[in-house]
Amino acid sequence: RIRDWAEANPQRVSELLASNPSFVFFSLRPDSDEGPRGSLNVPLTDGYSVAIDRKVIPLGSLMWLSTTRPDDGSAVVRPVAAQDTGGAI
Repeated sequence: RIRDWAEANPQRVSELLASNPSFVFFSLRPDSDEGPRGSLNVPLTDGYSVAIDRKVIPLGSLMWLSTTRPDDGSAVVRPVAAQDTGGAI
């Protein structure tokens, strides 16, 4: 449904995306088959790479994640690596 709306309202898409400072814009790279790269310029690992605020946590830090999934409440406990930063973190 969102895609249908975007295709029907292309002039509004740019306006809408620009209104959210948290929206992340990506560009394709020649090596994009490795997946997206984070602030360390290494491919991010799904479920194990996290974005951090460098004022609080050094980039490259290893951390222990202990949380619950928002969809089903199941536990998520595992090591993660601070491999990216975010614009609204």
